[in-house]
Amino acid sequence: MISIVIPTYNRAKLIHRALDSVLAQTFTDWECIVVDDFSTDNTKDVVEQYIAKDKRFRYVVNERKKGAQGARNTGILLSSFEWIYLLDSDNIAHSDMLEKLVKRIEPEIDVINCFSKIIDTKTNNQVGTLNFVNEGDIKEGIINGNSYVDFNQAIIRKRKLMEINLLDEDCPSMQEWDTHIRLSEISRYATVKEYLVDYFINGEDAISTDKRREVKGHLYVFRKHLVVWRRNKSAVRRMVKQTYEIIRDDKNYMFRLFSFVKLAWLSPYTIKYAIKRQFPNIKIMKEKLLQYIYIYIYIYNELDALLLWRETKKHSVFGCKHWMFEMNYINAMWVSGQYYKTAILLMNGDDQRRG
Repeated sequence: MISIVIPTYNRAKLIHRALDSVLAQTFTDWECIVVDDFSTDNTKDVVEQYIAKDKRFRYVVNERKKGAQGARNTGILLSSFEWIYLLDSDNIAHSDMLEKLVKRIEPEIDVINCFSKIIDTKTNNQVGTLNFVNEGDIKEGIINGNSYVDFNQAIIRKRKLMEINLLDEDCPSMQEWDTHIRLSEISRYATVKEYLVDYFINGEDAISTDKRREVKGHLYVFRKHLVVWRRNKSAVRRMVKQTYEIIRDDKNYMFRLFSFVKLAWLSPYTIKYAIKRQFPNIKIMKEKLLQYIYIYIYIYNELDALLLWRETKKHSVFGCKHWMFEMNYINAMWVSGQYYKTAILLMNGDDQRRG
């Protein structure tokens, strides 16, 4: 009834805790497919020890695009049962997890999740929780931050995963978010309000510890589902703020710069928020906004001002003779990546046209 799919890569020292948790399940109608993404350690040997104990375990090598998403898709396509459980190779499902989720299965329910404890790998201490209650239609909740579903805490109908054409193998991170934005359009959810999963963070190779990959994931998901975000102005602003704060913490100037440009291209509100964040005491007026943008860019932009000045003759759309105002204008358009459009949108106070 449940196909458990575990993607893995060089987890020989860790995968035993996930496999032990599967073996300990009180619900017994399952198969477990371990999909190895071409490990170079002895992961295969470890898994084969479990296969020798219980034939419900299977070991396969990833047949699709390299990466966790490709490995998950390989497992989903090879699965035999109606429901899919995607368990990471370093996490633990409590022994009664599947039993309690299965009890919530109803004909109209397509995704059933529980709560998770977040455990720091280095200290083995609990540092947080994932306890979103997802019931029925969660289309708006998944966008505005009121809903979230982690792979490790949910079972999903296989046919629904097939309907969305499986998992996106190009998504660099925030993969659950992308998957459930798409699933929420065609699925109904239910929640078992118990902590039934231990989710480990701060592992050496975990996506959750790679902030740049997290930024790329935010930008990827935002761009991919921009039409969905446009339905909710407050959700756009929340996404911009969340992504900007991660970008701002990066120590590499060029990474910050290009990530900021990409975010500003997705939503002009990025520039407004960045100015407010950098200069919290400034009261922004529409007619002064470009001047404040210039202040912000001047601090972070290392481009030669003379090169920008040379461009002003091409873009003096306001007919202003003052070179400083023209410099404000050019800088604002350069950051947004949209030239005339963004400056005009900002002057009009319109932050929704492009998200």
